[in-house]
Amino acid sequence: EVDATGHVDKNDDGTGHIDIDDNAISHVEKDEDATNLVKKEVDATGHAEKDDHVTGHVDKDDGAIGYFKKEVDATGHVDKNDDGTGHIDIDDNAISHVEKDEDATNLVKKEVDATGHAEKDDHVTGHVDKDDGAIGYFKKEVDATGH
Repeated sequence: EVDATGHVDKNDDGTGHIDIDDNAISHVEKDEDATNLVKKEVDATGHAEKDDHVTGHVDKDDGAIGYFKKEVDATGHVDKNDDGTGHIDIDDNAISHVEKDEDATNLVKKEVDATGHAEKDDHVTGHVDKDDGAIGYFKKEVDATGH
């Protein structure tokens, strides 16, 4: 029997100090589940609703892996069937920023604008043709003037 002045009674509502018979794990009432310190229904103002197309916080039912819901507003991002420029689609592998059916060793299109580069049959003095190896920096048939 202690002098409980300034402390709550055994049958009090649990606010303030804990009762001497309560567990000290939480300051909640002794019949309440101490794992939830807030109510299950929270004020979600400023956060995404469950069915929103979100661009910021994740929904409380989503995993934190992607920071987006499965159905997202993809404005500013590429679509699954887009040409692959920019960001990758959420279903793509993050190995490359190219389309998911494209070989990731080619980050440019197979047919490139060769302006300023040598044509396949030119005698070049600068860049190599795209079918040549980079060992020599020149095509096999070159204009050797100055070399």
